[in-house]
Amino acid sequence: MLVSLELKSWQSNQTYVDAQHPRVLDTPAILYGYFDTSFLNYTTPEVLKELRKTFSIEFDGTYREALVNVRDSSNKSVKLARETAHRTGDIARLSDTDISVIALALDFSHDASFPPVILSDDFALVNTALHLGLGVDMVRNHSKKFKMIIWQWYCPICARSYPSDSMICQSCGAQLKRRPSKGQGA
Repeated sequence: MLVSLELKSWQSNQTYVDAQHPRVLDTPAILYGYFDTSFLNYTTPEVLKELRKTFSIEFDGTYREALVNVRDSSNKSVKLARETAHRTGDIARLSDTDISVIALALDFSHDASFPPVILSDDFALVNTALHLGLGVDMVRNHSKKFKMIIWQWYCPICARSYPSDSMICQSCGAQLKRRPSKGQGA
């Protein structure tokens, strides 16, 4: 399906954003039409692939080029995004698409004069990005109560703790759950 998305005006809650700050758009930002051609909008090939496969949305090349630039993220930034997601405990909740969005923002963050802002509604993505010091703005969930969290994965049956890349308890076979690490509120 060829897409013609409704364009919505976007105003960040973060005052440092202006037209020269790159905005890295995650899938929800594109789905909800949060484009503003006065900004430098970027996304990754993985986001476009997700739009195609999950939502059957295909962009006409000319239309897409007028709204958003597509760029691959560097391997170095992908590695750092994954390492940080492991540290925060978010890795099990992040897709390769989410990692690519974080990594592209990391690539742009090397230019300190114009720090990037990620537009997303994915809490795991937002949490990981904030731990990396990246700017984030929620597309639809404008909660002021969002706190950075380090997640602890545990077995609800035998109470053993596991690293963030485990999903099944090695002792009893139960599916793991997560909770904020001690000393952190939910």
